[in-house]
Amino acid sequence: MEHTIRKFDTKVQHLKYKVLREVARFAWEGTLLDNIINIPNMIVPGKTPTMRCCVYKERAIVAAPTSIPAASPSSFMVFT
Repeated sequence: MEHTIRKFDTKVQHLKYKVLREVARFAWEGTLLDNIINIPNMIVPGKTPTMRCCVYKERAIVAAPTSIPAASPSSFMVFT
């Protein structure tokens, strides 16, 4: 009996992985702020939705977590 290990249980987990992978890649390259707007189009290419009713909603969902790193460091409060 072969055992296969699933990397992701749901499509949402796989989507989250792809978003974080692109954010990390652009951050490593030092081009995150230049490319952050393009991540939703890279993750959900084309005009065919895979999980939602339309591609625009899928891209909006992908865009939500990518907008967080774009905030300036001075906008965060540090509590000690």
